[in-house]
Amino acid sequence: MKISIDDLIKIKKELGEFEVGSNSRDSLYIKFGYWKEIDLSKLNTILPEWMVVEKNLVDENEDCGELYNYNITNKYKRLAKK
Repeated sequence: MKISIDDLIKIKKELGEFEVGSNSRDSLYIKFGYWKEIDLSKLNTILPEWMVVEKNLVDENEDCGELYNYNITNKYKRLAKK
């Protein structure tokens, strides 16, 4: 899966510092700050229409609270697998 540098720049400008990782060949994830929660609808408006974003609760504990990342997949590949 690919994501353009222009989209990454827009994400940083609108939502702040983040890291990008790969879950598999067909998906990516984005983690903001120290696993912070962000406005999912804003992220969806930045990314192309063919990308699907899902908020994922990675962990929750007394010290850190809720820790999130955001999984990104290709909508059309997901539909083809069904």
